[in-house]
Amino acid sequence: AMISMTYARTLAETGEWVWFPGANRVQGFTNPLWTAYMALLHKFGLEDSSAAFGISLTGILLIIGSSLIGAILVRRALSDSPYSFSISIASATTIPFLYPLVFWTLRGMEVGLLAFLTLLMTLGVTDVTTRLEARQPFIRGLIISAFAAILGVLTRLDFAALASCLIAWCFLWAPDRSSRIRILQVIALPMLFSIGVILFFQYSYYGDWLPNTYHLKVEGFTIPYRLER
Repeated sequence: AMISMTYARTLAETGEWVWFPGANRVQGFTNPLWTAYMALLHKFGLEDSSAAFGISLTGILLIIGSSLIGAILVRRALSDSPYSFSISIASATTIPFLYPLVFWTLRGMEVGLLAFLTLLMTLGVTDVTTRLEARQPFIRGLIISAFAAILGVLTRLDFAALASCLIAWCFLWAPDRSSRIRILQVIALPMLFSIGVILFFQYSYYGDWLPNTYHLKVEGFTIPYRLER
């Protein structure tokens, strides 16, 4: 998290997205959107511990947002139950007690943002499937899903794995060809375009399609082993 924060501070101070002023262009972070947000906080005058506090506070808000979306999803799933409201509230209160989520989010990682976007995209997809069953317009759910998918891959490229599962769920649920085409047009294509933008930026700015972390952590392992892990 502090590596990303250091890149963000240098970006805010010099306009160069490097680790420290004068450093070589090596991408030592994997969370472009989150690092850009950190740079924005520095632009607003937050520095050092105050910037770290701003990130932790953002994380708290994201966890609260995840709890609210979680409550909506549970209540929607149990809409036929007279206890849906109480169960949804009980479920939502468990989210701030998920230790890995809270620990890494408050430490400044992008985990809280990714969890929030995953739940938000799930909310959008369930809205689409519900409206498809009722033969109602479903553009609202598509827009929510696309928004979450785009922000997700801009935050971390591997968010595409989660988003692809949700898109596939939505696609397979669709009852006809026209709705499937609409799902691909509104959700999948913008997400793929966003991935292309990130890859192009990384290659044009750093001279490499993928972050340095990829080479350090993943190279040397076979594809089957990676998939197994």
